[in-house]
Order: sequence, then C-alpha cells, then structure tokens
Amino acid sequence: MLAWSSTSWRRALLCGVAVWAVVIAVIARVGTTHSLDLEVYRQAASNMLHGGATYNSTFADHLYFTYPPFALLFFSPLSLLSMHAAVWVWDLCNVLALAVGLSVLARRCMPVSKRHAVVLGALVAAASCLLFEPLRNSLLDGQVNLVLIGAIVLDVFVVPPRGRGVLIGLAAAIKLTPLVFVVYLLIAGERRAALRAGAAFVAATAVAWLVLPGGSSTFWFHQAFSPSHKGGTRSDWNQSWWGFVGRLPESAGSLRLVLWVAASAVTFALGVYVARRYVAQGRRAEALFAIALAGLLASPVSWTHHWSWVAVIPILLLARGERHRAVTIAMVVLLVLTIPSPYGWHLRGAWPLAFSLLFVGVGLLVVMAAVEWRAARHAEHEPAGAPLGAGTADPASVGPRSGG
Repeated sequence: MLAWSSTSWRRALLCGVAVWAVVIAVIARVGTTHSLDLEVYRQAASNMLHGGATYNSTFADHLYFTYPPFALLFFSPLSLLSMHAAVWVWDLCNVLALAVGLSVLARRCMPVSKRHAVVLGALVAAASCLLFEPLRNSLLDGQVNLVLIGAIVLDVFVVPPRGRGVLIGLAAAIKLTPLVFVVYLLIAGERRAALRAGAAFVAATAVAWLVLPGGSSTFWFHQAFSPSHKGGTRSDWNQSWWGFVGRLPESAGSLRLVLWVAASAVTFALGVYVARRYVAQGRRAEALFAIALAGLLASPVSWTHHWSWVAVIPILLLARGERHRAVTIAMVVLLVLTIPSPYGWHLRGAWPLAFSLLFVGVGLLVVMAAVEWRAARHAEHEPAGAPLGAGTADPASVGPRSGG
C-alpha cells in the first residue's frame, strides 16, 4: 500500500508530465515513420470501403490483414485521415487507454484517491511505453493492444454488473485474443456477464457479416483458425508454445501439434487454478493478470507486443498486499526481462535466449500456482477455528463480488 506524502504525489505528477513529454517526443520522432501495423489497418480499411477483396490482398510491407471483419469497421475512421494524423490520433488513444486502465487498477488495488490513482496510472503507463519492449513495440507499430487492455479493465472493474461483458465481447470481435477473458468472468461467478460478452461478440460479428458477407466468409471459414496465415508464427517473435514447438524440425510432423496442445492445456489449467484462488481471496486484479498470462502462453500467436499486459505488473507490485515473496520476485524478473528484451537477440546469433519471454512467463505462472497450492494444502491441515494466518483473507470479505 502506498503511504506517500502530498509532496511525493506532487513529485510523481511532475515526473509523469516529464515522462509523457518524452513519450510524445518519441511518437513524433519514431512513431510517425514506423507504424507498420497501423498502415496495414488503414490500407485494409480503405480497401474494404472501396469494395476490395481485403482478405485476399496484402498491404504495406506485403502483410495480410488478420483480424475479424468487425475490426475493418472499427479501423475505417483511421483510413479517412492522413497517415501522419492517424499516427497521432491512434498512438494517443493507445497511451490514454492504457493510462485509464492502469488508473482503474491502481484505484482498485490501493487505498488511494481517484486523483492519486490517475497520477499513478498515467505515470506507469507513460514509463511502460518507454521502458518495456512489448509496449514500446505496440505503440510504435501502431498496434491495437493497449486500447484492448483499457477496454477489458474498464469492463471488469468499472462497468456496472448489468452491462458487464459487452466491452470484452466487442474487443474480441476486433481481435480474437480477448475471448480468453470470458473464462475470467466465469471464474468470477459472473455468468450473465460471460453470456453478455458472447452475445456482444456474436452481434458485432453478425453486423460485420451483413456489411461484408464475402470477407466474413473468407475470414471465418478459411483464415481465422489458420495460424500460418498470420505470417511467421513458427518464429522467435511468437512468444507462445506454438512459436516454440514450431522450431522443431519438419520431421517432427504431428508431434509438434501434440506437444503444443499438451503444453497449452497444462499452462491454461494452471492459469485457471491460480485465477480461481485469487478470486476467492478478493485479489481480482491479479486473477485477471493470471488469465492474461495463461492466454499469452497458450495462444497460437503471441507476438511480443501481445505481452503488453506486463504493464499491469508495476501496479500489482506497488499494491503489495499479501503476495508471497517468490511471486514478487518472479514478477520482477519478467518485468526486467522486457527492458533489454533478450528474446530478440537471436537476430545477432544468441538463439538460446530466443524464447526467454515464454519461459520466464511460464516460470511466473508455475510459481503462482505452487504458492497457491501450498497455501491450500496448509489451510486443509489447519485445525478448525484457528486464527487466519498471514496471506489469508477474511472469508467474510472475499467471496465473489459482482461490483466494480
């Protein structure tokens, strides 16, 4: 818990302003000439508006548009702007969405005022975009990840129960990976929100199908579940189990698929176990992160910029709480790893480090699961009526909650 003085908060505010100034300078210097993914979004949306065969065409640097058809409708306003204007609008939307999401988490995890939560969230968001490779990559390439993170956090912690799930469903209609957070809603006991997320996903997909019947048919029947269509998924930049097993020789054949399914199933099961334990203890922000981490590891495609969820870690670390020291250390290791990003050094011949992000992420999830399993075993052997130990929340206060 943060116990800063008013002077410390003013310094944090000034530091945040300075860091945001650097972020804006980086966007001006690099983002306006480097936003390859944004250019793909814009060109694909423009192609769609002009009646082109979007899913059979390539854009920018000979890249396919690999998102669902609803994403074309979502990105279409950007195609009406010049590239320079689109970079500014889109990058600022991304960092602002991240800042809002982290502010919400800070407010959720710490006993701080809304004003202080905004200061902290904005500072961590700006610093993360500069320090951590997944966020830096996402921002400078003009990716959509940070907008989706903000939408998911808002849905889980801010949207009232009667509307919860809609933002997750719409996010999944833009990019399929947020579907994993329906699992979080189910774990949290919010079945109606999970159904609402599914309904929003189906409705958005149906709207896109009405507008783009040909493109929708091509995407959903031929491309959606084909990782190879997304380009180079059996590479070191795909920091998931599929990327790793893809490095096995071609002679491995179906063994690669078997290994991926097995590793992904075990990994995701660990994530669900950890999330269930955290939800039962009222640690919902950590539960959300556990599901995000499990999803990244099990997904067929987790480019390094997909790992932008590491921006949540500084907020969790500052919140402290009753987290086991081993989990804290593992979180710090994962966060620090993304600064020098050795998983990219394979370009200079350092292949053994190529999947370091994957394995450190697996290590963090395993440590989380081991700590929770040990705590559960310890609780089973405690005599009835024993006082609550350190790290065990009061059962009267940790049941599933439907509020934000």
